[in-house]
This record gives sequence, C-alpha cells and structure tokens, in this order.
Amino acid sequence: MKIEKDLQFAEAEKVRYEGVMTTRVLPDIEMAEAQYRELEENRKVHFMPLYLCLFM
Repeated sequence: MKIEKDLQFAEAEKVRYEGVMTTRVLPDIEMAEAQYRELEENRKVHFMPLYLCLFM
C-alpha cells in the first residue's frame, strides 16, 4: 500500500514539474535563445564593416 501511494505521489509530482517547466521555464528559455540569436546576428552585421575598415 505504501509503495503504491509513493508511486502515485511521484507521478503527481512529475506531472506538476512538467507543467511548471512547460508554462514557466520553457518560454523564458525560448525568449533568451531568440535574444541570443538576435544579438549574434547584430554582432555579425556590425563587426564585419569594422573589420574591413581596420585592414584597408
């Protein structure tokens, strides 16, 4: 009986954890990745002209 109760509790915690990850953590990670990609693209766009000016 205790084992079954522990298993049910663990399964409920897993569902809760996955819900939190999906609703709170994952969107923040996706937003941070999008910002990183934007910054990386901006760096490439702005660095290349500067690089070319230095060696001309």
